[in-house]
Amino acid sequence: MIDRRAGQPVALVLATIALLVLSLSTGRASPGAGNKQAQPAKILHEARTVAAAIQEPTERLPALEGILRAQIELDPAGAEDSLKTFPNLPNRPDHFAALALVYARAGNIDETERMYAEIRIEGHSSRRGKLAATDARGYLAIAYATAGKTEEALRVVSQMKDQSRERLPAVIGVAMGKIAEAQAKQGDIAAAAQTAAAIANEDPSVLMSIVGGRVRAGDMPGALRIISELDEGLQRYAQWGIVRAQKEQGRLTAAQLTASAINPGHAKASALLELARYHITAGAKPMAAGLLQEAATAASSTVNEAAKADVLRQIAAAMAEAGETFTAIETAKSIEMDTYRRSAVHDIVKAQARQGEAKGAFNTSLLLKRDDETVRDAHDSYESAVGDVLAELAKSGRAKEARQAVGNFEDLRPRHRLLYARVAEAQADSGDIQGAKATLLLVETEQQRGTRKKELLRLSQLPQEHLSEEDRRRLQDLRDIDNSVRLALEAQAKAQAGKGDLRTAVATADGLTNSSDRFRLIQDIGAIQVQAGRTSQALVWARALPSPSDKAYALLGIAQGLSAPKTKPAAK
Repeated sequence: MIDRRAGQPVALVLATIALLVLSLSTGRASPGAGNKQAQPAKILHEARTVAAAIQEPTERLPALEGILRAQIELDPAGAEDSLKTFPNLPNRPDHFAALALVYARAGNIDETERMYAEIRIEGHSSRRGKLAATDARGYLAIAYATAGKTEEALRVVSQMKDQSRERLPAVIGVAMGKIAEAQAKQGDIAAAAQTAAAIANEDPSVLMSIVGGRVRAGDMPGALRIISELDEGLQRYAQWGIVRAQKEQGRLTAAQLTASAINPGHAKASALLELARYHITAGAKPMAAGLLQEAATAASSTVNEAAKADVLRQIAAAMAEAGETFTAIETAKSIEMDTYRRSAVHDIVKAQARQGEAKGAFNTSLLLKRDDETVRDAHDSYESAVGDVLAELAKSGRAKEARQAVGNFEDLRPRHRLLYARVAEAQADSGDIQGAKATLLLVETEQQRGTRKKELLRLSQLPQEHLSEEDRRRLQDLRDIDNSVRLALEAQAKAQAGKGDLRTAVATADGLTNSSDRFRLIQDIGAIQVQAGRTSQALVWARALPSPSDKAYALLGIAQGLSAPKTKPAAK
């Protein structure tokens, strides 16, 4: 099945974990903790009450757990109350660990420790419980660091290292990063640099930040002193930190000179890439092109094959954004690892499509064709790339051209319906709801949809060993169609909700096959109303929904919408 929402390859796992940590809420909200948090907390409590009344267990438990996850982020006190009120909720150790992280980010040592104790009491014997306890203990170190108690934080980390029998838990790296940041904040730059250097091979971002911080503070000698005490490999990343700081200060010439002076490899390539992206955004594409050529040359010296492939993928994509399509394609072709090479080509296709070069994008997509087209990639397939070009045509008001273009792809004839669905989705995303409906009829009529759903249900319920090879292929095709139609219908419903047409949006949601997808869409509709500035109307709508499940998810969406950054209302 094609999943166009699949993530791109990543080079540094701990960097991803650190971003996850930074994305979470940083405080213990309660219904009386101020109006901004109070309203979502109150609505979440109402949603929980409604969800508790859902009769079907397969619907009730997911609803309650979804509300609990939102409470952990928006109303930790409410989340704790939910865990007490519903002791049979699944994944309890994970939820306590998530609460521990929220408290840790706020520097609340006592509450973090209490969550750790809850996990030890409830789930210390299970594998899930042990993993959650390990994470919570790492979060205790983060709590100490956030509170400025770096010695205590280091003591917790040291104990965890001593007790780790296999590879160190990832949370230790995150905690060490927070300790280094706390040390730097306290002015102990030497200790901060030493702590950051200890994890820099896995995640150099903290070391880069500390070195860059010296530059921002006007202490270039201090930055160079830190660099002089590092091994050669880490020096490169520290120099990248200087480049970033100089760029942020607007000292672009100095930043370029610093980047060019870094020894060839991943850090130099990444620093030059960062500068090139800055120039692309500023409209200085010729300057960016030169930097990207230098970045590609530097990347070839990277020892780690995955890191080299990933940075070359990013460089190729940036070259395409800079208008250097030929060079971008040649750079992509030079990538030895297949997954990254195909991802680079796909990125180039999308860049060409965004720039209005549909013909060139279609030609580039041919590089993704396989000799055996029965092989279906989860991402970066030829079909997926063609669909992205068609979507850009539709978004730019050329939906008719996009629909006509589908017929030109004889090699994708069995998949034309999926391409039409992609066009319909893009039309809805751009606000052309009526056009989206018309295009979706090229995929299937309402009657055909009903027949398709019945066949999908029948084949899905059969034991796998009873399916013939033909049945397996048919089942996969039905699932692909269902997924594509789902995305198109979701886009329609969201566009309708953006215009305030809630009745039609819910009716569109009724066309989805899986109830879980439908409930998630109802949740999104609630959030969209709030983002459009229609909170009161959204609450009236949600409370009037006849189904407890619909009502619970709608209220959940409204609560989350209230806490999200505001967006401009959709055009009416």
